[in-house]
Amino acid sequence: MLLSEIANVIRNIPLKNFDLLSVGSTIAAIGILGFVIYITNRKSITNKFFFIFSIITILWSFFNYINYQATSPTVVLWLLRAVIFLGVWHAFTFFTFLYVFPKEKIYFPWMYKFLLIPLVVITSAITLTPLVFPSIAQLSSDGSVSKTVVANGIFLFLFVVAGLVLGGVSIFIRKTFKAKGRERKQHILILIGTVIMFSLLITFNVILPAVFLNVRFIPLGALFIFPFVAFTGYAIYKHRLFNLRTAAVAGLTFVLSIVSFSEIIFAQDISAVIYRSSVFMIVLIVSFLMNKFVQTISEQGEQLQVANERQEDLIHFITHSRNPNTYFRQCLTEITAGLRERWK
Repeated sequence: MLLSEIANVIRNIPLKNFDLLSVGSTIAAIGILGFVIYITNRKSITNKFFFIFSIITILWSFFNYINYQATSPTVVLWLLRAVIFLGVWHAFTFFTFLYVFPKEKIYFPWMYKFLLIPLVVITSAITLTPLVFPSIAQLSSDGSVSKTVVANGIFLFLFVVAGLVLGGVSIFIRKTFKAKGRERKQHILILIGTVIMFSLLITFNVILPAVFLNVRFIPLGALFIFPFVAFTGYAIYKHRLFNLRTAAVAGLTFVLSIVSFSEIIFAQDISAVIYRSSVFMIVLIVSFLMNKFVQTISEQGEQLQVANERQEDLIHFITHSRNPNTYFRQCLTEITAGLRERWK
């Protein structure tokens, strides 16, 4: 009887709420990991671009999920434009991160500054115009969008995104072959995450929709990107860019945010979804503040330890250099030892 009641409860839970829970959990993990890595070393160019990549991933995942929940043609059109707009910058930050890893400082060549960045800016701006998606062509029976009109600007979008992704991966593979020791293992971890990410994206966002007309998994794009973020975060951790205490606090805050968001699966109306989502966002913000506080305490502890060591060295120096009796005894001992050696 109890098992049948549990089964009935599970069947009555809205399936789309599981999608929202999975996407929200992935966004929380990506956000916390990116933020923690950034605050451990704000001057590192690798940490900066990993954090930027995490932010773009969160925004892209959010708009990608919302796009498949809307039914208004106008809203869907602009959400779709927002998705591919963020897709350009997602590919750009992916390329740049692979280019700079694992350095703390780097000088970008003139082609990056004066050719690549302008090309990305122009392409992303075009994605927001009718040059890519001019209108919605067809609605399904339930009112959702089933077909979109595509213009010639899509070819520029595909060219830029594919070029950034393939270029970044090829550069990173060459760097992996040149790397040695622990650094090479870190590169291999990131490559594994990259392969898993693109395998999932191609399978569920390209093959299934194009061949089997199954778009069920497209809103779950965040889940497919998470392996790359997870493997990269672990690789950076192995590079000793943040300590175990910081990692433990990040894991704890992630669990707290997911627990607060897990009740979303029982939400039956939009007001409950908004309420649970608001609570989740508040807990997530508090998690960011907790991680920043712990990192600040850790940095202050390290600075205090260094200051104490310097103070001890200074006291030792003053004691031995300013005490005349000590200095006289040392000189007398050295002279006596020298005379003994001479008269032997």
